[in-house]
Amino acid sequence: MSYSRGGIVYRSLLELVLPGADWRPRTGRAVFVAATNGDTQLAAPGNWYRLADLYVNLAVGAARGLPLLAPASPVSPIVSEPMQGLGALVKLLARHVVERAAVLGLAAMEPGGPFLKELNAAQAPAQGEEGLRRFAIISEFQAQIEGGEHAPRELPQRLLTRLGDALVDQLMGEANDLVVNTASMTHIDDAPAPLDDCYRFGATPRVYHLNYFAQPEVARCLADWLALSAD
Repeated sequence: MSYSRGGIVYRSLLELVLPGADWRPRTGRAVFVAATNGDTQLAAPGNWYRLADLYVNLAVGAARGLPLLAPASPVSPIVSEPMQGLGALVKLLARHVVERAAVLGLAAMEPGGPFLKELNAAQAPAQGEEGLRRFAIISEFQAQIEGGEHAPRELPQRLLTRLGDALVDQLMGEANDLVVNTASMTHIDDAPAPLDDCYRFGATPRVYHLNYFAQPEVARCLADWLALSAD
């Protein structure tokens, strides 16, 4: 199972690294959750600061949302309070690396960048991919603001108002989960991947990039696809 950038980490290991090594793993199933298989406009160097700002806000909001799942949990304040202080540092670092172009992990997801061009070039299945079953979980986030009500509740209304004004949609130019383009999540080898199954949340205010694993549908899919369900 791979999530977000982990999707291209897994694929690069299987398709680019291991073919030149002595080790030949056998891979039966791969699950991509909101994976950056294609690209994300937020990884373009000029957008790194904006990505850091958005990611910190989403992380703080997701931490606030934990009590909604488990009201007695002490995890939310433990996570959210340090995240608020960390936010300023992350944004400062983002500005620095834009000037120095120093973050290889972000560069790997750059639209039209050399890494993704090589990874997604049409190619025969790598050793270990024969018979590989692929699954994906994808979503398209849409903020919901009606009068004084907003969803998701854990994200500040002010942030959702900005998102409701299509800030990220304008930047990314297509449907997305606030970090990854929805179409990119299943874009493998310069084409939509032939998937054995795909769970689509569709357009929803409930699911964004940092809260997939808080959704019961994701747990059910993983248990089913990876044969984790108890008999």
